[in-house]
Amino acid sequence: MLTSRVDTHRASAICAAVVVATALVVLVVGWGFDVSLVVRLYPNFPAMVPGTAIALLLLGVAHLMALRGDHDSVRAARVLYVGAFGFTLVKLALHFEQHARLPESADRMAFATLIGLLLVVASGLCTTARRSLPERYGALIATTGILLCTVALVLYLYDPASVASIAIFLGLAIPTAVSLLLLFVAILLSSPTDNWLATLTAQGPAAESARSMLPLALSGPIFLCYLALLSTDVGLITPTLRLGTLAVLLSALAIAGVVRNARFYDEARRRGAAEQARLSRTFDGLSAAVFVVDSEGAVVMTNKAARQLVGNDATPEDWLQSAAFHSLDDRSPMEGAFHPVRQILAARGGHDLYAGWFGPGGAERALRFSAMDLPEDRVTLIVVSDETQSWMLQETLNRTERLDAIGQLSGGISHELANILGVIRLTSDTAVLGNDMTAMRTQLEAIRKACDRGADLMDRLLHLSREPTYTDTLVDVTEITRSALLLARGSMLERTDLVAKLDAIPELYVAVPGADLQSAVLNLLLNARNAVEASDRPGRVEVEMTADADEVTIRVSDTGIGMSDDVQRKAREPFFTTRRAYGGSGLGLSMVDSLARRTGGRLDIQSVPGKGTVIEMVLPRATGPGPQADEDTMIDGLHGISVLLVEDDRSFADAVTNALELFGVVPLLAHDAAQAMQVMEDHGAPDILLTDIGLPGGVFGDVLAVEAVARYPGLRVIYMSGNPSLLHRSDRDVPGLRLKKPIHPTGLANAIRLTMSGSAGGH
Repeated sequence: MLTSRVDTHRASAICAAVVVATALVVLVVGWGFDVSLVVRLYPNFPAMVPGTAIALLLLGVAHLMALRGDHDSVRAARVLYVGAFGFTLVKLALHFEQHARLPESADRMAFATLIGLLLVVASGLCTTARRSLPERYGALIATTGILLCTVALVLYLYDPASVASIAIFLGLAIPTAVSLLLLFVAILLSSPTDNWLATLTAQGPAAESARSMLPLALSGPIFLCYLALLSTDVGLITPTLRLGTLAVLLSALAIAGVVRNARFYDEARRRGAAEQARLSRTFDGLSAAVFVVDSEGAVVMTNKAARQLVGNDATPEDWLQSAAFHSLDDRSPMEGAFHPVRQILAARGGHDLYAGWFGPGGAERALRFSAMDLPEDRVTLIVVSDETQSWMLQETLNRTERLDAIGQLSGGISHELANILGVIRLTSDTAVLGNDMTAMRTQLEAIRKACDRGADLMDRLLHLSREPTYTDTLVDVTEITRSALLLARGSMLERTDLVAKLDAIPELYVAVPGADLQSAVLNLLLNARNAVEASDRPGRVEVEMTADADEVTIRVSDTGIGMSDDVQRKAREPFFTTRRAYGGSGLGLSMVDSLARRTGGRLDIQSVPGKGTVIEMVLPRATGPGPQADEDTMIDGLHGISVLLVEDDRSFADAVTNALELFGVVPLLAHDAAQAMQVMEDHGAPDILLTDIGLPGGVFGDVLAVEAVARYPGLRVIYMSGNPSLLHRSDRDVPGLRLKKPIHPTGLANAIRLTMSGSAGGH
């Protein structure tokens, strides 16, 4: 059974080789050695004349050359076809002259042979043209030749003597008719176009059914006609009865073929439906949405995930063609040629494509589109995967990387700002400590408070951009909330009133990292602002604190759009957001909820759609610290202590020097590590090395401390920096107190006193 193109190519070559072998045997054995049986097959039958054998030999070799497929072989085949054509035309011109003078029993090239040879040449030339239109003509010509040869062979089967009475078949030998038939079959088998013989030799149930019916379709009518003719000749039936019986039998044979064909198609449809059901069950097991699209773009099958993705508001076909997709980068609409389905179909599996889409619940989803062609089924699989979680993780990673870069940049900026604020603060503090004029103290106090506000704001921003250090340090909830309000107030719209009720209960303390608490309150404020903004009407955001003996409650309420029950259930989930199109990450409330639960508290959400939302963060209350020392108290007992100050900012160095002199300390000054080592060499070792960590020249304060202590054992060290990431390192080789810029004179004096008392190591 022929089931593939490779099999038909081999069969075509075999047919042509048989023709070549037959022609050679007839020429060499039949005519060369005068073996009549070879050239006639039966006594008194017409013989294959040498001219016919030569022509068949040329055509057989030409077809074998054409089957090789390379350019030179195809060109040689065409030359042989043209040569055979010329030879046949010459024989055709001589045919009529010979036909008139040759007796009827003489061997000759039949007129049917000449027609058959010309048909072989024409169909062979059309097939080697490698163009669709000539190839179709070639298949038609070859089919005509097959019919001609089949008629001649059937005549030989029914009444061999009657062949000579038909002018067109006079002189046609059985080997000639069979050879011509084989050449026509070989040409049809080698044709790249879909002809009837290619359909019979193809794969698939339809071709198998056709092949199974072919023997009966060919032999049935021939056998019935032969039986009817034989019955008439022996007198069993009359010619009229023969015709009637033959008509009935042929009709019955045709009906049997039609019924069998109908059964086959019913079975094929049943198998197709079963296969489609099996395929549908397989697709339903996939998590990705699958759309099977035909060549016209119509959806012929979907799986369960696709139907769930589309929902009930649209058909799968309408969703693929008309859904509003947008770019995940800039949220621009993907329309026209940029529509994801059109792009993926145009690429035909070249790459995957990502697009955003707002689902039935209003949440943005990141979808990945991919396509795969199935040429045998003439359909395309469009696979749509929901990549929202992985996309959000990637977005969060990108934001984290950007935030990390901002944090690293902010460290250097904070150092410079700390120096500027430190100059102002130290100068004003020194003036306050050394001046009793009430009016002057009021003005200096205002300067100090402004510096404190600037330093606190800078510190809060730094905490937001770096990973916090988890400690049990107590923080004042009121102060933290005020700082969050200060950061959030500038982002409020003009139509949004921000109201704070924080004065009722002072000094509320919780054991929570200050940066985390500030971030949590800021998240609640910004969420409330977004809710009011989405309502498109003037609104109000209110912050209130309540407390009892065990708990502190921070309540943030708004008059915004509120949340549905479904959104409230998902609000605490990481990465869930209804503001994906506006850059929301879905991490805000999740982080607030995590902070509350980590400290033993909770997060409560109450909301009414269209009315607003109330969110309460409840935290365990802690006992506050004891009374704080007065900043303006002079510290005694520092007279005569020598301190080497190493600071690259000259203005800040001057301010620190003035403060040290106020307390009776003997200051020495250097602006980098090399100058500091030279000062110690010139003046001897000081009592304390007070050094900035971020020094110029490539030698930081940590390295300077190691070199100085190695040369002068017993030297005490105090470190200063406005960059928290540098200040709070725990791997220093030389321990020492750490002062965060901007520093207060009293804090500096206390650090010197503690260091001299020997109890400051590593604090």
